[in-house]
This record gives sequence, structure tokens and C-alpha cells, in this order.
Amino acid sequence: MKLEMLLLTSYLVTIVVEIALALLWKLRRRDLAVVLLANTVTNPFVVLVHFICGFYLPHGLINLPLIILEPAAWFVEGFVYKRAWQKGNRAYLFSLCANLCSFFGGIAFSAIRHSIIG
Repeated sequence: MKLEMLLLTSYLVTIVVEIALALLWKLRRRDLAVVLLANTVTNPFVVLVHFICGFYLPHGLINLPLIILEPAAWFVEGFVYKRAWQKGNRAYLFSLCANLCSFFGGIAFSAIRHSIIG
């Protein structure tokens, strides 16, 4: 997949999943904007670094950088939420749940896409 399409689809899946989860958590409209902005920073960075690592790592190790990148995104987003929401540890819990949901949502999207397109 081309980098532009990978960035776009990853970002869209992440935003849809994490905003949906934010709505389930009954976050305020202002809080939704913070979720959107935090992911606008972290998601492209994670996708781009992972994409670049694909050129340098053996095929079997291509997902190894995600062991560092995904927890880093969780921490950065949790920090942003905590600063913006003033809600203590709930911000990190939301960030963890949202990142897990969007990560596995991305895997599911990719699997469905590959089964349809090939």
C-alpha cells in the first residue's frame, strides 16, 4: 500500500474508533477535539516510523517497532488528555482503551481489506 493511503486509512480508522469510544465514555465535545488533535500528532508519526522500519528490518521483525511506538503513543496521548481534562488517571485509562481499540480495529480493517481486495 502506498504511504499516503496507509497514512489516510490508519488515521481514519483511528479517529472513527477513538471518537466512538469517547462518545461511549460520555466525554464532552471539547474533549472530543482533544482526542482528535492528540491523534493527529501521534498516529501519523507511528505509521510513518513503522513504514520506514519496513525498509530496514527483516520481514519477521517488521512489527517489532510497534512494541515501542504504541506504548509511546498511549503515554503521549494520556499526558495530553490529563493536561487538557484535569481528570487524573482516567485520562491514561481512556488513552489505553482507545489505543487498544484502534490498534485492533486497524488489524480487523486490514484483514477485511485483504480478504476483499487481495
